[in-house]
Amino acid sequence: MTSSLGAAALDLLARTETPAVATQLTRVSDELSLGALSEISSKSQATVLPWIDPDVAARFLETMDHVALGQVLRDMEPKDSVRILARLDATVLGERLQGLAEDLQREIRLLLRYPKDSAGSIMDPRAVLVQRNDLATTALEKARQRGRSVIDVLVVEADGRLIGTAAITALALAEPGAVVGSLMKTPAPSVEAMSPREEVVELFRHAGIATLPVTHVDGTVLGVLRSDRLSEAVAEEAGNNLLTMVGADPEERALSGVGLSVKKRLPWLGINLLTAFLASAVVGFFEGTIARVSALAVLLPIVAGQSGNTGAQAMAVAMRGLAVREILPRHWFRVMFKEIKVGIINGVAVAIATGLSVWWWSGEAALGGVISAAMVIAMGIASAAGALVPIGLSAIGRDPAQSSSIILTTVTDVFGFLAFLGLATLFISALGG
Repeated sequence: MTSSLGAAALDLLARTETPAVATQLTRVSDELSLGALSEISSKSQATVLPWIDPDVAARFLETMDHVALGQVLRDMEPKDSVRILARLDATVLGERLQGLAEDLQREIRLLLRYPKDSAGSIMDPRAVLVQRNDLATTALEKARQRGRSVIDVLVVEADGRLIGTAAITALALAEPGAVVGSLMKTPAPSVEAMSPREEVVELFRHAGIATLPVTHVDGTVLGVLRSDRLSEAVAEEAGNNLLTMVGADPEERALSGVGLSVKKRLPWLGINLLTAFLASAVVGFFEGTIARVSALAVLLPIVAGQSGNTGAQAMAVAMRGLAVREILPRHWFRVMFKEIKVGIINGVAVAIATGLSVWWWSGEAALGGVISAAMVIAMGIASAAGALVPIGLSAIGRDPAQSSSIILTTVTDVFGFLAFLGLATLFISALGG
């Protein structure tokens, strides 16, 4: 790869076309990827590493000398470096951290302590801290040394406890000799490091702020969350949810290598196969009914398809509600009751069209009536299940997106088949069987 492009060209591409370079690295062997990464600058490495397979990125960090490792980690966003370092064996990770500067070690160890979806795990520990008696010019210089976009500086006591915030714009426009204390805003909204991401989202929504300090339980500042970073985290989580809902893996990219894609998808396909056998067992239970009225076999996919789509719609709405804290697990009954009503009303509308079509196609009014009744029942259950599956997973502390689509498909198929074939068995004589 590097022999054709040259190290300089690859370095330029890594900084300007990061996704494209990362995609190419996922399509070659790990050895070639590691070789290509070693030929670009530390800033380019810091840009590319978060985009590639985290296992390959972790192997690369494992092979670097401590000076180069420290430089790359300083250039990376802390949340990205921690996500990759967490892939290393605990012993290897300890050795890697031991050779770093103390402030960098402290930063990484701090972030590694927090659960994945907590405020602490996505905060930036490199907040700009000043005291109330500091000059505005001093605060501006600290912000400048930060080297990245700063909206607010955090005003703290001598012991590190948060007392307020000061906007960069206010500091920049301050009169000569002005002190931070005269420009700060109090009280400053803050969130504890162990707070869940949903609580952080809610604070940003209602407080109308751009910067949110993250503190220890005693009020000591640990880091800062910015609205742009939170939006990025929520968008990333939403994208990951779309993948995990169907059993794919967030680490897989559109142009990832075939081997990686197979490894990530195949286990969930195996689980899906087991659930499909369950739905097939339901159909097998009514084998005698299907043998007497062969048209039932032709119409089964219609019931399954409509109930599946109904459940997927309800699940998407529930997932979004959980993500932005419109609903909580305790709202399950209200959501379920609403979805049952929606499913039944939609079911009636679809059932009328389906029943008339089946009557016209088969010439059997009874068959049209059976599939119509089954459609209403199946869609009502599917709509309720679509909401309850992610809410139920959230209630037991599991990721509500984790293959919820596979669970939902099983529920909608089983109850759709039961409704249709069960009603057909009850009214078999009317169907001419």
